[in-house]
Amino acid sequence: MKNKLLNNSPKTNNDLQANFEHLCQTVKQTGWSGIGSEPVSVRDGATVSVFDDNKWDWSHYEKNASSLSKAGVSAGYLNFSNIKNVNVKNEVKLLAYGWMFFVSGRFGKDVNVSYIGFRTSVILSFVSKFLDSQGMGSLSDLSEVNVWGAFGVFVKENDWTYSGCSQIGTTLRAVELLSPHLPFHFATVEKSPTKWARKFARSGTEKNQTLSIPTRLAEVIYGEAVRVVEEAYPHAELIGSTLKKEYQLFCEGKSIVQRMVECGDLKEPVGQRAWTRLAWKHAPIKRQDLVNREMQSTGWVSDNNNSGSWLTTKQRKIQTAAFICVLGFTGMRDGEAFGVKEDCFVHTDIGGLPVDLVQSVHKKLTKGGKVEEWVSCPIVGKAIVVASAITKYMRDQWAEEGVRLALKGDIHESEVAKIASESLWLIQQDKNVLPNYKTSSGVSERLKLFVRECGEEALITGADLDEVRKQNPESTQKIKTTLSVGGHWPLAKHQMRRTFAVFVVKNKLGHPIALKQQFKHIHLKMTEWYANGAMQERVRGIKQDESLNKLIADVLVEETTGIIVDAASGDVSGGFGNAIQGDVTVYGSWDSVYALVKQGRLSLSGTAHGYCKGGYQCDMDGAINPSFCVPCENSLITEAQLSWWRNKRSRLVDYLSSITPSTHELSHFLTQIRAAENVMQSAGDDFQKYSTGIEIKEV
Repeated sequence: MKNKLLNNSPKTNNDLQANFEHLCQTVKQTGWSGIGSEPVSVRDGATVSVFDDNKWDWSHYEKNASSLSKAGVSAGYLNFSNIKNVNVKNEVKLLAYGWMFFVSGRFGKDVNVSYIGFRTSVILSFVSKFLDSQGMGSLSDLSEVNVWGAFGVFVKENDWTYSGCSQIGTTLRAVELLSPHLPFHFATVEKSPTKWARKFARSGTEKNQTLSIPTRLAEVIYGEAVRVVEEAYPHAELIGSTLKKEYQLFCEGKSIVQRMVECGDLKEPVGQRAWTRLAWKHAPIKRQDLVNREMQSTGWVSDNNNSGSWLTTKQRKIQTAAFICVLGFTGMRDGEAFGVKEDCFVHTDIGGLPVDLVQSVHKKLTKGGKVEEWVSCPIVGKAIVVASAITKYMRDQWAEEGVRLALKGDIHESEVAKIASESLWLIQQDKNVLPNYKTSSGVSERLKLFVRECGEEALITGADLDEVRKQNPESTQKIKTTLSVGGHWPLAKHQMRRTFAVFVVKNKLGHPIALKQQFKHIHLKMTEWYANGAMQERVRGIKQDESLNKLIADVLVEETTGIIVDAASGDVSGGFGNAIQGDVTVYGSWDSVYALVKQGRLSLSGTAHGYCKGGYQCDMDGAINPSFCVPCENSLITEAQLSWWRNKRSRLVDYLSSITPSTHELSHFLTQIRAAENVMQSAGDDFQKYSTGIEIKEV
């Protein structure tokens, strides 16, 4: 079977899954030499890289890549030269191919080439160094318990942070996901990356929850963003047309300089900055004269505006304010906000009530992305109008570039240009090159600059710091290291999403399920995690009926006791459930369990799929995938819940048997079936594991 890589679109080729399995089978039969010349990258019908190459060119597969350096994005290459052992290097290469073209994680979602590069050149390169130090030559050696323990010590000796250790654990879990198809066996000893990270990470580097912004500072920052957008909104078209005229003036000046160079009247400038400086110098009129004349009606022109660049500076502030409004008043992820387009704001009626909606692409945990809607408000619509107007001239540049590339036959680059031509967050620091996408670092710096420009009102006070501590109980270390009285608030993109959740719950503005829908979460528990600290703030200071509180507490103690006592003698599942089953001496005794619960030594929290006694010590893996909760020592699945899991598996198996599922459908339902089977296996059920019907045969 020949490798059939599609030219420029790896994710839409139906043969890619078979290609990966073909490579794995070939290695099993003939060894690594059998696939050395297999293409791993094809562009426009020509092989760009083969398996044996130390450097793979996947720039045309990168989601946001462009070979144009002026686009300012990643080149999209994978480099394996840091891995010395040839066998380990080949294993890592095969993994990279599998992650790109087969499956990259538990949810089967697409990943960037840059992320695969991080896995291979950082994480697995480090793993290879450990294997070299032990005289081992395969990733499968890590499956041994004693080797895994030694690897943990090696990680600790190399002083990895909690975040880095989590990435190691996550990457090795991704290796395990591909293991059934690989020509070598791999299984992690520790299934929870977060637990493993806590054990071996450098002390004091534990990940803290993203901070929510205290109320007063949120009012200052969001208020300034609203003011800037409202001020710009009536002049949006004028600002856009002036910026376009300014760009056209620059182009005229550049043409004059080019003619002078061709005629020998001027020495050719060296470097982009020199071209830019001379283009403005030789433009037909002064830049500031054009800008001041066009913007005279706004009232923004003053004697201090003696440089034409003042409008560009104001444009960037307006654009940042618009971005804050979109994030702050929708709760979107930053990636979803970056996907907002010119015509995505919709005003409609639902049940006779006026509703503002924003449309964008939701990519997290969805393969290829899915168009979704977020409830919004009028200021977001104005922010989108303003951002659309002031980036129109930049988007036009990318549209023209796309046409040029298409005529040239460079289909991939023309598609990149089309995406850029729809972005509302382009920036053009130098008019001599195409506008850049706003990178994460650029946005972060602009957000911090926006806060500084809010003046003294945006400085943190003692009262602000006290509120932050109360609203962010899981971020003690982050508060200590990043905040101080008298300093500016370090505004970040994800803070606005968490602030949205805290504000909604704290002020009883919506049901948690509505917030879950707004955030596009799979599990309610994750939404509750975002709103952590809000409930405590909501009830703080409220005068409580102590007798009623005592009655509720007593009822909860009795209810929890009853659940545990019944579980000790019932048909249960889960790590904790299996541990207490049959233990009538302690857990079968009402008095013993009641005493433990009353003293606070034993507690249960309800989840969507069982009970957990871990409380805030829980690592939250179950919020991503419920199957992780089953073997956990804190998990208890009662007889009623076990029956629900059995029925769920039965229904899903019957449903899949009645249709011909797509790969996406099979991946989605198979995750739930495997979770149910984990529950049933933990309960000791006798059942036949569901088979997808896909198998690998020796040829």
